[in-house]
Amino acid sequence: MAKLPEDFVGCRREVGPSTSESLKAFSNAGRPKMVYVEKLILALAHEHTRERALYHLCKAIFFFFFFKLYRCNDVLIIIFASESLTAYKVLRIAIRMTHEDLALLLWHSFGAMYKLLQEIVAVYPLLSTPNLTDSESNRVCYAVALLECVASHEDTRMLFIKANMPLYLYPFLSNMNKEKPHECLRITSLDVISALMKSNDANIINFLLASEILPKCLICMDVGSQISKLVATTIVEKVLMTDDGLRYCCYYAGRFYAITRALGKMADEFSGKPSGKLLNHIICCYIRLTENPRARYGLGGCLPRKFTETTFIKNLQDDPTTMLSLQKLFNSLSSGDLYQIQPGGKLSI
Repeated sequence: MAKLPEDFVGCRREVGPSTSESLKAFSNAGRPKMVYVEKLILALAHEHTRERALYHLCKAIFFFFFFKLYRCNDVLIIIFASESLTAYKVLRIAIRMTHEDLALLLWHSFGAMYKLLQEIVAVYPLLSTPNLTDSESNRVCYAVALLECVASHEDTRMLFIKANMPLYLYPFLSNMNKEKPHECLRITSLDVISALMKSNDANIINFLLASEILPKCLICMDVGSQISKLVATTIVEKVLMTDDGLRYCCYYAGRFYAITRALGKMADEFSGKPSGKLLNHIICCYIRLTENPRARYGLGGCLPRKFTETTFIKNLQDDPTTMLSLQKLFNSLSSGDLYQIQPGGKLSI
């Protein structure tokens, strides 16, 4: 991997600065200089400097974000107290918080997006093999993180859609491999789709439906980690919350039952005390499906067995939000007459 010139990395390479020295440097410099970021983006154009450019672009943003947290102890404690917040998630937050113009720079810099796509396409042949390494996966994740930045920005989001950019991430979502390098690509790609949907733009949702995002999410719900399952289920829920999305999901019986099978499998996999956040999203998907008359009729025979188990319901006693959602689901199915959860956790039918 070729080294970048010193003016690209912003410091000499002979002696690596400690974390405290890096924080001090950022405190003196303020946010990363625009010219520095522009140089890094230009370096993406050259194969011999691209890997280092990706690394230093993300590193610079990460360290500046860490410095902002360093000066705001409450936020720092909240973020690092969360065991599920990985370094990549911190990086994603960093990209959005520290350089709002990065999306515009990436999109309008000649060749930058093309080079990011080159990084992504280069690993396609490895998706059907066990040969994808952590290093290769991380490098692509950096590129996908920058795509998420573009997908999140209001001025570049629709340009991103019109260029069919999400399609380049679909091979990662269709991948059935459960190994860590593949899972990282799955999560990062789901995050891009989730970022697109935060605007609640009907045009974006219609594009994603037309490009078959739903089957990809169902695969992620089946083979992904808890994080992948959560993000994929959230995407399906957002689709269902739109009228067009609900019609799409209920139009064909096969499509409807594919969704309910994926939701039901996740629900039945819970053992002991279930994960409240994921379970609540699953239940919300079912609730929304009951608003379609045909789907409501079909749900009568395909609810997860867990939902009617007394032990499972008792485990939800400490989670009033999920308990209320489950009761709402039963009420939606039966108009409040057929299913009732009693105070002791018993289900009357």
